[in-house]
Amino acid sequence: MEDVDRQKILQTMPGDKRLKRLYEKHLKLERKLASYSGRSYLTSAEEVESKRLKREKLHGVDRMMNLLRENPFNYAA
Repeated sequence: MEDVDRQKILQTMPGDKRLKRLYEKHLKLERKLASYSGRSYLTSAEEVESKRLKREKLHGVDRMMNLLRENPFNYAA
């Protein structure tokens, strides 16, 4: 996620529960993925889980960006 997009989300979050929920989930997924990135070896189950988490995180970013694009008047920087 770009810093500019992150700033828009942080500015808008207090007034939008959907955006806040998505961003909190995004941070949770980042923390989970960070626990895998520090390892030198992942089991096959961990690799599958890591890929699933990355897809879920990307989907969440897409949803947040769509919210920002849907109504630019509510989400102006």
